[in-house]
Amino acid sequence: MIVLKLEKKCIKAFIFYIIFLNLNSSIIDGFSSFENKSIINYVIKKENRKLDFLDIFNINKSNKKNLIIGAVTGYPWNKIRNFFVSLNKVKFQNCDFVMFVGKMSNETIKKIESYGVTIYDIPDKFIKSKAKIHNYRFNLYQKFLQKNKNKYNMVFTADVRDTIFQKDIFKFYNEYHKPFIGLFLEDNIIKNETFNIQWVKYFCPRANIWNETIICSGTIIGTIDKFIEFCDALWKFVVEMKDYNMQREQGIVNCLIYDRKILNDYLITNDNHGPVMTIGLTERNKISIDKDNNILNFNGQIAAVIHQYDRKLDITKMLNKKFNDTIINLSFFKKRKNNIFKIIIVIIFTCSIILNFFFFFRFFKNKRLFCKSNFKKMRINNF
Repeated sequence: MIVLKLEKKCIKAFIFYIIFLNLNSSIIDGFSSFENKSIINYVIKKENRKLDFLDIFNINKSNKKNLIIGAVTGYPWNKIRNFFVSLNKVKFQNCDFVMFVGKMSNETIKKIESYGVTIYDIPDKFIKSKAKIHNYRFNLYQKFLQKNKNKYNMVFTADVRDTIFQKDIFKFYNEYHKPFIGLFLEDNIIKNETFNIQWVKYFCPRANIWNETIICSGTIIGTIDKFIEFCDALWKFVVEMKDYNMQREQGIVNCLIYDRKILNDYLITNDNHGPVMTIGLTERNKISIDKDNNILNFNGQIAAVIHQYDRKLDITKMLNKKFNDTIINLSFFKKRKNNIFKIIIVIIFTCSIILNFFFFFRFFKNKRLFCKSNFKKMRINNF
């Protein structure tokens, strides 16, 4: 009786295993077919908010991903933590994160990777040279994007040390269908800011652009073709001027746009009225913060990106507290959860094999005993 009960349990386990395999494969197939359709994630992210059908159309128009790309050298984790923790909190949809890294500790690199960022080493020839990463990064971006040209739709780059994310920056450009470069202004004009005066005098002293509002080089967005074009123009300017070892690429950007007019299609957002706020030169009393410690642009909306926040001491303290990485890292937790799920599947698979082996062993053993007993009975009857 015990053997029969065990056999029944083995049969049930085997049937359950077959059903489980079929169900699991259909689930996996279902997820793989949706993994590049960002509208699924978009609906989840929107939750209780009104769903904009125009946004759905725009997000669904391309399966290409967006990309956030950056470069950083020499900083300890506590100096760049807010960038990556805030990046993780926003939950970008259908987006990759790439970071070129040099002169960083293994611990810091592991921290960066734990937030879902793909790390690339900055070449040794740069590390050993006197070139500044502020200039050289655009050459790195250009080479990377040329190799991955068919993979991405829009690209956003930002300085790492003094930038945080509050919303998905790409959502603000879904309705813009043309190729473009998006540039963001600081809260002052060139002739009123000491460093920008020096940079412009160095690169284009004869250009009459002193009354133009400062374009910030620390935050740039664009469609991939235009972004590559922009990086190419900036790096050619660096090579032309042989200005490898000075961190004044902002002067280059202002000269390229205002004087040389290198781009036909670019968007310049009014200073601090759009999705990106560069607040280094902004008076503190003009910066508003809501009850959830989100920084608002001049239109009273939550800005997607805040740049140069570390120029304001109280805001820096607030953001350091808000983005303290002792808070659970959700992306790391999800990876761990996925690993546990895989382990459970392996255990179930192994157990099912053992049970199947036991079932077939008992089955053939019983068959053998049954045949032997019948054979003995036949011999007795014959005699």
